[in-house]
Amino acid sequence: MAKKTAYFFYPNDGACNFHRVLQPARFCHSRYDKDWHFEVGPGPAHGKEVYYFSGLPNVQQSQATLLEVQYLRRKGAKFVWSLDDDWQNIPDWNPAKPNDIGLSCYDIMKEIADWIVVSTPYLANSFSDVKDKVLVAPNLLDLSMFPDVHSEVFDAPNGTKGKRYAIEVKLPVRVVWVGSETHKGDVEEINPVLDEFLGRYCGVGVNQQATVLFSGMMPHGDLVRKYLHKGLFYQGMVPFASYHSIVSSLQPHVYLAPLANIPFNLGKSNLRVIEGWAMCAPSVASNVGEYGSTINHTVDGCIASNTQEFYNHLVNVVTNHEYRVSLASHGRMKVEMQYNWLREECRREWYNVFDKILGVV
Repeated sequence: MAKKTAYFFYPNDGACNFHRVLQPARFCHSRYDKDWHFEVGPGPAHGKEVYYFSGLPNVQQSQATLLEVQYLRRKGAKFVWSLDDDWQNIPDWNPAKPNDIGLSCYDIMKEIADWIVVSTPYLANSFSDVKDKVLVAPNLLDLSMFPDVHSEVFDAPNGTKGKRYAIEVKLPVRVVWVGSETHKGDVEEINPVLDEFLGRYCGVGVNQQATVLFSGMMPHGDLVRKYLHKGLFYQGMVPFASYHSIVSSLQPHVYLAPLANIPFNLGKSNLRVIEGWAMCAPSVASNVGEYGSTINHTVDGCIASNTQEFYNHLVNVVTNHEYRVSLASHGRMKVEMQYNWLREECRREWYNVFDKILGVV
């Protein structure tokens, strides 16, 4: 009997499609190879049994996209809608904020989807009125796309096996923030923190203890005026295909993870935090949503409830090298064990999702 096909729409190469479309198809397809073929493409595609689409349709093409989806459903196909953001609560300062047409698409997608796949429990709760068709699967990382970290296994005193990582202390300490203009309001939360930190710890000369590197969005203009090339450095936006190599080349030691305490961010996934761990860079993060619940405070990172706490934790992580290495080691272990596409057990929640979508008993 011929295999059925699950078609994964990949209209462009970007972070959301990469994490919510390509990676699940890539790492889960072999489990279903007996009866299903997982195909990835830009669409349109007819004659498939399942169609998997992530995010909101492009506004200019929304009418055609929605008609196409309904046509496919009318022919008997299942439609799966994947989301990684709370589109209804995007703040005004985020350029991705949808207009009324975009929100209308959201309403229609919600109704016509046979299944809705989200990245966090908070997002799942935002669909409480259609909860029977909502499934949750986390973002995971392919650790082969990040620099290799040498490690060795040892016998722990309690009779279990431990793991020791070869994480070197290198100076100056590289404090890194990565993101686009969609995070403008989040970074504004720590502009005063960075101003004070850059002034005290990142001066040019033999006493320089740290540098701050921004990748993607340019830092606030006042920080640029005062510190650019004097402790503050900037790497502009790059195509997504170059993203992992560029971020890894920054060789971060500390990852900045600020979030404004707003409804939209309560649904944000922990992707930034686990990305830092993959590069042995513990996060100093806002105690908001998944950031606060993912980090084991002072064990694999630090969470702050206000700017003073954020500053204090940043200084402590930067100046206490033994502490920073300990945080990095625990974080790397955590991402390997819990958020790793290469580990079969980490894919379990995605298998549960596809079992339901594909009707696998």
